[in-house]
Amino acid sequence: MFNYYKNIFLIDCTLFAYKAYYIINYKSKIKDFDKSFNVFINMIYSRYNKVNPDYIFFIFDKKNKFNYRNKIFNDYKSNRKKYSKNFKKYICFLKKRLFYFNLNIISIINIESDDVISYLTYKLNKLFKYIYIYILSYDKDFIQLVNNNIFIYNNSILNVKKIYKNYGLYPYLLKDYLVLCGDRSDNIPGIKGIGKKTALKILNKFGDIYNIYNNLNKLKKIGININIINNLKINFYNIRIWYRLVSFNNNIHISIKINDYIFNKSLFKNLYIN
Repeated sequence: MFNYYKNIFLIDCTLFAYKAYYIINYKSKIKDFDKSFNVFINMIYSRYNKVNPDYIFFIFDKKNKFNYRNKIFNDYKSNRKKYSKNFKKYICFLKKRLFYFNLNIISIINIESDDVISYLTYKLNKLFKYIYIYILSYDKDFIQLVNNNIFIYNNSILNVKKIYKNYGLYPYLLKDYLVLCGDRSDNIPGIKGIGKKTALKILNKFGDIYNIYNNLNKLKKIGININIINNLKINFYNIRIWYRLVSFNNNIHISIKINDYIFNKSLFKNLYIN
């Protein structure tokens, strides 16, 4: 157990790789994987330079067609476009290139990278007494993990205060917010008639979904339409399924040797391309 703070990067690589790939290859007929790799590294390096992490984890999605979310909800993410063959080839190229430079990656079949990252935050908090974890991602689902020592780092560093300012709620209520409003990116329908303002109004008054259902008879008193109240009653079973969809699954096991992820700063500086 260490008695001083460690900075750790957990990188949602598929999203960063997607952005880096299309910056270079969006209109180009000849796919330039090397340039896309440079963009990817530079995106990470610019964030590394501000935080100076001690450990870094490169986390990739793998084939996730048969994960538990698809089993409980057939339409989960069914609205998403499939990755192109060239992008899939680029992902393989990127993994091999990172491996070549002794940068370890984590990619587990049928376990979404979101769940891997969530599990690692739990595991690392057990491993270190003093720790700051930075989740490098553009995925809003990670908001629910943010607390005093876990942050989201995309274009800027998001902490609890900034999330409340931007979204009007505290991180732990994001799941409840998503099941009420729905989430287009994951194809979660949400409750008909409930938008952002209504969801925040209900959540700020009653808190989580459990308390909302315990106080359905009080919703009318705060100006909630009777049709919305009826929709909540009708969707009681669906809400329970959607809540599982937007919740992270920490009931997994990933064996890691922490020293394998010590950040080789000199190597990374050599990879950086101006």
